[in-house]
Amino acid sequence: MIGGTVPGRTSRIPVGVGISDSTGRFRVKLGDFPGTEMLEVQGGAGPRPMGRWLRIALTAERAWIAPDVNTDIYGFALSGDLTTVIRTPSFEHTVTAADVTFYRQLMVDSARSARAKEAMGGLFDSADPPKTLPMALQLVGDLRNNLWLRPYPSAAERNPDWMVFSPDGVWLGRVMLPAGLHVYEIGEDYVLGVVDDDERGHSIRVHRLTR
Repeated sequence: MIGGTVPGRTSRIPVGVGISDSTGRFRVKLGDFPGTEMLEVQGGAGPRPMGRWLRIALTAERAWIAPDVNTDIYGFALSGDLTTVIRTPSFEHTVTAADVTFYRQLMVDSARSARAKEAMGGLFDSADPPKTLPMALQLVGDLRNNLWLRPYPSAAERNPDWMVFSPDGVWLGRVMLPAGLHVYEIGEDYVLGVVDDDERGHSIRVHRLTR
């Protein structure tokens, strides 16, 4: 134990979430929600491999929050009032040895230096994996005020379909997007994102969207 840490212990410190206007002036607090799941290591702490995250998305009508303590997503009006709760289908995916291998390789490959790759591999080797995968990898609101949810990939389903919900929380369907695309904006007829390529760096991509 160094500096008050207990190697192997995990925690999620609550964080406050609120809405500010375009000038940066704070308008309303939406609540306190569990933050990034942290893993304590010798001398400090970092995000737990395959751990849970607080996911947030914003549209012109709603602020959406997925705390990842269950499969619920909370929709708030911009006034701060809770208006919608989406009871999503179960994302309870038990972590397998194949999942650990899959994510270990992803994280090692994403590290830029040999030292970082070694450290990432060691973190996976020393930490116990979570029992289940997180619920969502991304939440994105589109220009129609719909909410898009990208489920967490697994070794068996590496590029799962996105799930789309209306502003009122009604499930609209599934959409397949290119693997490796980190989505930043979804317009009326396009999806804008970035692909990280080891050889060419970051590539900005625009894909046509047919609704």
